[in-house]
Amino acid sequence: MKWPKPTTIFKPEAEKKKFPWGKLVYFTILGIIGLALLQWLWNRTIYIEAPALVQSQEIRVQATETGRIESILVKIGDVVTPQTVVARLNITRRLQDQWSPEMIFRLNQAISKLEGEASVTARQLRALSNLASSYATERQRANQLLKQKVLKYSDYKRIDLEFQSLNVEVARLQQLLSTLNHEKRLLEEIYQRYLPPQGEVKIDLTPAVGGIVVKIDREPGEVVLAGQPVLTTAIPKNLFIKAFIEEKYQPAINLGDNATILFKDGSQAEGQVQKLYPASEPLPPEYQEHYMTRQRAIVAEIIPTHPDPQKMLYGLTVKVRFQKLSRHFE
Repeated sequence: MKWPKPTTIFKPEAEKKKFPWGKLVYFTILGIIGLALLQWLWNRTIYIEAPALVQSQEIRVQATETGRIESILVKIGDVVTPQTVVARLNITRRLQDQWSPEMIFRLNQAISKLEGEASVTARQLRALSNLASSYATERQRANQLLKQKVLKYSDYKRIDLEFQSLNVEVARLQQLLSTLNHEKRLLEEIYQRYLPPQGEVKIDLTPAVGGIVVKIDREPGEVVLAGQPVLTTAIPKNLFIKAFIEEKYQPAINLGDNATILFKDGSQAEGQVQKLYPASEPLPPEYQEHYMTRQRAIVAEIIPTHPDPQKMLYGLTVKVRFQKLSRHFE
């Protein structure tokens, strides 16, 4: 009997263990997210960030006379000087196009009537003034005779009463004549507006102070009254930050506190709180939905310590960070 030849048993080599790169990446990402969350919670604990706008002192360019805006010669963002013509105003009177000829005729009749009444009153006033002058002379002569005991006191008193009565009537006629002349002058001024214009009269509007146009208040073709704004400019040298803060944080912010201005590009600037007052105007559009469901906002005006004209642009939306607010609520 032949025995089988023994076979050699080969043991497979053990596989090399692979480094767990997937777990490393997973836990690394998880750690970064955790650190970011901790940083966010830490910032929430010691800081508060409030929405803000870059603002400036605003100057209104007003119409100097009543008229119709013929053209606006600038647009928002333009830089203007006191010599820049920003708008042209047509002040030609054209009210005759709005009233009927019958109304103009009645107005002319009223002027003629007032003129006649004023003429009659003036004649009466002249007559009474002459009579009062003669009575004044007679009263003075009667006073001398009374002192000489030639004239009775009753006669002197009668002359004196007549003189005083004439003075009262003269004063009444003077007041009446003044009123009639004033009414006549007003109606004549109105009547002149209905006359056909000899030619168009235009004036140019210029700002009193140079600045940047930030708002157009009127459109060409609109009628403006004297003193009404046509457009608004902002002085670029007087820029400040207007931050809107929730009312509950008001005790934490005081005048003179330091604040950090955060720009959208990641840069920062330092500033100080100069004013604090309740907000009485709309918030920036992107923050209205957030704040409409919350308490009333408080406005903090912040002056930058070293303003950068390249970043500090009027109307720019930024954020403001106030430090260590939590200490006020411990």
